[in-house]
Amino acid sequence: TWNDLGKPAGPDAEWTVKDGVLRPGKVRGTWLVSDAEYTDFVLEFEVKLTEKGNSGVALRAPMKGDPAFDGMEFQVADLRYNPQAKDSELTAGIYR
Repeated sequence: TWNDLGKPAGPDAEWTVKDGVLRPGKVRGTWLVSDAEYTDFVLEFEVKLTEKGNSGVALRAPMKGDPAFDGMEFQVADLRYNPQAKDSELTAGIYR
């Protein structure tokens, strides 16, 4: 589930690739995670965010618990999602 990686996401949470774009399932708030653990790494990616979109990339997160709070989350969010957002809640911020 979105707030605990140790629990299954449930039906309709499958991620797919269409036209070269990674797309989430029908269930909002699911994480796409690697089974492997990494130490030092370089992560490169492109973001295509919808208007008022809100997402993130979990870094250094345990495989149980909420990645945004029990690990680190690199925030990806459109300012229109939350016009009063702090820097840590906008794209490129480490969430809270």
